[in-house]
Amino acid sequence: SCTFQQLCWGDAAAAARLVREHGPFSHVIGSDLLYGAKAPAGPLLDTLEALASAQKDCTTSFLVTLAVKNRCCDEVEVFMKEAHSRELWHVKKVETGDLPEN
Repeated sequence: SCTFQQLCWGDAAAAARLVREHGPFSHVIGSDLLYGAKAPAGPLLDTLEALASAQKDCTTSFLVTLAVKNRCCDEVEVFMKEAHSRELWHVKKVETGDLPEN
């Protein structure tokens, strides 16, 4: 089954509450999340870190899939650089041509 919940980025307490009430989660899927200074990578990464941390004792794997593209500046590279610098996850950038057709 699939459930959608709103979560404000950067609110670790809300992320922990979401995991307690609805988790654990095997997947987090997001699209169109980065918009330069109006929606920077830091708070999104903080939230993903809080979600992962809140369910660290669970045996469920935690996969995050984000569809992102550059809108205002180089958001994708900024996100990738900051995600790698945190050394918390295996981060992989997949190009459109790497995806299966259909």
